[in-house]
Amino acid sequence: MVSVGDLGGGSLELIDVKGSHAGKGMSLPLGGLTLMDASKQSPRAALKIVRETLSGSGIAKRLEDRTFYAVGGTFRALARLHMSQRNYPLKVTHGYVIPARDAADFAGLVERANTETLISIDAVSAARRPLLAYGAVVLDEIIRRARPREIMFSVTGVREGLLYECSTRRSENRIRCSSRRHNSTGFSPARQAMPRSSVIGPTAS
Repeated sequence: MVSVGDLGGGSLELIDVKGSHAGKGMSLPLGGLTLMDASKQSPRAALKIVRETLSGSGIAKRLEDRTFYAVGGTFRALARLHMSQRNYPLKVTHGYVIPARDAADFAGLVERANTETLISIDAVSAARRPLLAYGAVVLDEIIRRARPREIMFSVTGVREGLLYECSTRRSENRIRCSSRRHNSTGFSPARQAMPRSSVIGPTAS
């Protein structure tokens, strides 16, 4: 079982996933834009909001010594910044892993620093930079409170999952419709492709 956190502009969505089955999720008002507004653009005030919100969430029971899958644009921006500062040789964010202690130290640095003065800030788009500190506050507090083993970043999220689910359903529907058409005409693609001897039985030698 793994835990997934999708950080958007309005909220943080947390859910446990086991195989292809999603557990019961929770939605917390900790998105970057929400925190920026509620804290009056103060990361220090945002930290207090995040701590109070996570304290009653039960997140510590879900994450201890497990992998936390970080989803969402702000989390990805933090990953890109970390990759650039560490001179990571690949420009592939998907599957990038940071040990929890390293991630907490890095998030703490981003919280306190002037974003525009950070080394390698050019790795992050200008539109994402104002939200970095708030995303760092959320990530830092998740790590400190829940003690996951590592943070793994994903470039896909809810939208991509929904598209995949819809495309899979459409493909299944097309297959079922195609199968019904074949059955109604007495045509079987599998039977048509089989050697004649396997359809009518072995021929006499």
